[in-house]
Amino acid sequence: MKLNQFISILVPKENKFYPLYKKQADILVESTEHLLKFAQAQTWEEREEIYKNIKSCETKADDVTHTIFNELNKTFITPFDREDIQLLASKMDDVLDYINSAINQCVLYKPKTFTHFMSDVSNQIHQAALSLQKAFYLIPQIMKQSEKIMEACIEINAVENETDDLYRRFLIELFENEKDAIELIKRKEIMADLEAATDKAEDVTDILKSIIIKLA
Repeated sequence: MKLNQFISILVPKENKFYPLYKKQADILVESTEHLLKFAQAQTWEEREEIYKNIKSCETKADDVTHTIFNELNKTFITPFDREDIQLLASKMDDVLDYINSAINQCVLYKPKTFTHFMSDVSNQIHQAALSLQKAFYLIPQIMKQSEKIMEACIEINAVENETDDLYRRFLIELFENEKDAIELIKRKEIMADLEAATDKAEDVTDILKSIIIKLA
């Protein structure tokens, strides 16, 4: 038996990270609900107000991530590997960072054209967030609920693949129809960050799967 396994039998693991992970997931879902509203908004005044809510979510998420890091530094026995606790929080935070970055650019650049791709990709991001929330709520019973967590991971993988396809079709349409070079750059950068948000969601699933394998 490894020393850390022996110690873990004698000293109870601290579970204070679980509520923080749930809070991270809730904030992410909230931010994607605002993202959906942003994609459907008709005026820049509406969009700027909605962006304030997304920015507020991003700030709250940063605070939760920092709390996880601080608690990790003070914790002796953790529910799973320290590195995985840090990576899970960090990668989850990255998802919201890319959402915030995309909408921040949108408000700054004010592109003249919004196509259905904005709404379609925003919906995919929201679906990924809901699946992450499902998985994060099951983390306290990660081994008993490993199959359900893996199902959520598969859902996110499907979302990422669909978003890749949407982004590819967006680029084809963009380069075929957008004649204004500045507008082309604006729209491409915004959508690139939205697409990256689903990539980061898939990164979170890689860590979840790694944790399950290590605990098996």
